[in-house]
Amino acid sequence: MGSSRMRNVIEEFGKLDAGGTCSPQQRGTDFNELLARAWQADGIDAETGVRGSGGHDEVDVFFEYRGIHWVLEAKWLNAAVNVDPIATHQERLNSRPAGTRGLFVSMSGYTESVKTKAAQPRWPQILLLDRAHVEAVISGLLSPTALLDALMRHTARHGGSYVPLGDLLVGRSSEPPSAGPAAEVLEGWETVLSTRDGIRAVAVFAGRPGWSRPSGMCPGPDGDLLVTTPDGVLRLDPETGRTAWALPLPGCHGRALSLPDGSTMAVCNGAVIRWDGSARVIAGGFAGSNTHLLSGPGGEPWVFQRSTQAQQSHHLLARLGRRVGEEEVHEVGFPAAVLNAVWLDGRRFLLSANGHSAIVDLDLGRNVSRDDWIPSAVHWPEGVARSGDRIVVAEGLNSDGRRVVLWDPVDGSSYEIARLQANYLLDLALGRDGQWWVLADTSGNDPQVRPTWVSLNGVDPQQ
Repeated sequence: MGSSRMRNVIEEFGKLDAGGTCSPQQRGTDFNELLARAWQADGIDAETGVRGSGGHDEVDVFFEYRGIHWVLEAKWLNAAVNVDPIATHQERLNSRPAGTRGLFVSMSGYTESVKTKAAQPRWPQILLLDRAHVEAVISGLLSPTALLDALMRHTARHGGSYVPLGDLLVGRSSEPPSAGPAAEVLEGWETVLSTRDGIRAVAVFAGRPGWSRPSGMCPGPDGDLLVTTPDGVLRLDPETGRTAWALPLPGCHGRALSLPDGSTMAVCNGAVIRWDGSARVIAGGFAGSNTHLLSGPGGEPWVFQRSTQAQQSHHLLARLGRRVGEEEVHEVGFPAAVLNAVWLDGRRFLLSANGHSAIVDLDLGRNVSRDDWIPSAVHWPEGVARSGDRIVVAEGLNSDGRRVVLWDPVDGSSYEIARLQANYLLDLALGRDGQWWVLADTSGNDPQVRPTWVSLNGVDPQQ
C-alpha cells in the first residue's frame, strides 16, 4: 500500500474510532469497507456485504487466499465479545463447503471465557482478531497476507484460535550480536585521526562478527545506548559493552526513542511500535527506510520521514498520539535531500540536509522558501542532535575523513570537534554527564559491517 493511500486509510480509521455522529450500524458498514480495502491493497480480491443463500445471512467480508475461502465477521462494540456471536458465525460456516475458514474481528476484544475456550480442542476453526491485529494491518506493520500466514503458522504449530499480536511479532529471539573492547576487535585500526584542543575522543567498543548494519542510535534508560538494527533494537551498556535486546522485532529502522516510563518506541516497517514487554501499535503510514523518531515539544514523540519522491520535495513531521489515527501529520515543502530532523524550541524544527538545511516553524507555515536555506555544516549529515543552542553533526561521507562538528544553524558558525577514520558515521547520541557517542562503521574492505562506538568528552556547546 502506498504511503499516501495508507495515510488516507489511517485517517478514515481515526474518524471511525472517534465515533462522530454516525450510527453504530453505519460505523460497522464503513469498518467492513475499510477492512476490505486493506485486503485489496495487498492483492486480495475482498468483497463486502455478500448475501448467503436465500438472503438468510450476510457476510461482512469475503475473500480467497492460498486456495482457502475466508468468511470474515467484524464487530465494533463497546463491550468485549462473548461466545454467542462467534457461535453464530460458526453456524454461518456450517452452511458452506468444507474447508471454508472463518475470521472474527472484535475491536473491543474478547471475554476471558472466549480466550479460554479458544485454546480448547473443540473450538471452531475460527481465527480471532482484536484491535491490535487490525491496527497492525492499518498502520503497515504487517500486511494482511503476512498476518494470515503468521496466524496459520502459529496455530498449526501450537493449536488454539486466538494469538495476541505480540506472540506473532516476537518469537524465539536469537542472542543479540556482541561488542568487545575496540583495541581488541579493531586490530590496529586507527579510528580517531584528530581532535580539537580540549576534546578527548576514544574508540571504546566495536562489534564482533554477526552485526547487521545499524540505522540509528539514541540515548536509552540508565545511560544505555539504543541501537537500531534490521533485527530489532538492542541496548548497549557504555560501561561494559554488554548487549541485550530492547525490542526483538525484525523490520526496525531509523532512530528509536526511549520514553520516561522505560518503554521503547521504534519504527517497524511502516508503523511506530511502543514496547514495554508487549507490543502496541501507536501510529502508521510511514513508508521508507529514512524515518526517525525524535522528542518534540514537551517531550512528545514525533516522527520525521524523508521524502520518498524522486525530487525529494515533501517531507513529513508528525506528532504522535496515543493510538493509530491520532497522529498530527505536517507535510513540509523543502526540495532537499533531508537526512534528519531535530526539535529546536516551540514548534521549530531543523531539517538537516545535504547541501542546504532549513528551520521550519510549524506555527508559521510548512513550506521553506529559498531565502530560508542554510548552508549545511558538513557533507551528508547522517547524525544530528541538539546540544544547548547548537547542533552536533556527524558526517556520513567525506573523502578526507569523517567529521564531527558543532554547529550554530542560526549564525552559520561551526567548528570541527573530531575527525575519524571510518567507512561511515551512522549516528550520534548524548550519553551521561555531557559525554557524546558516535556510532561508526569501521569495516574497511570487509563486507561485514563493524559498528564502532567512539566517545567524545569535553564538548562545550557555549564555545
